[in-house]
Amino acid sequence: MRDEQQSMRAWALKWVEGSLLGFARGSTPFNIVMGRIKRSVESYGVKPNEILLLIELIEQSPVYLPNLSKEEKIARLRPIKSAVENMCSGK
Repeated sequence: MRDEQQSMRAWALKWVEGSLLGFARGSTPFNIVMGRIKRSVESYGVKPNEILLLIELIEQSPVYLPNLSKEEKIARLRPIKSAVENMCSGK
């Protein structure tokens, strides 16, 4: 059963990753991304801090969204990052 939980958690992280990339591209709305993040945290054992690390990875790595500058990625992901930080602080 533990392996199944780990694979579901890994799937949820990939789901959030794709959602974040879609948001940064402008193809996935904010409320959809936040719903997926909330579901991943509540149902699949993903930690909000892991999502913040994923956001930072997307912002910093040239592999993700190579047509956008680092500054553009940071600006586009800022609303999601702020919402997840609020989630971490319990607001």
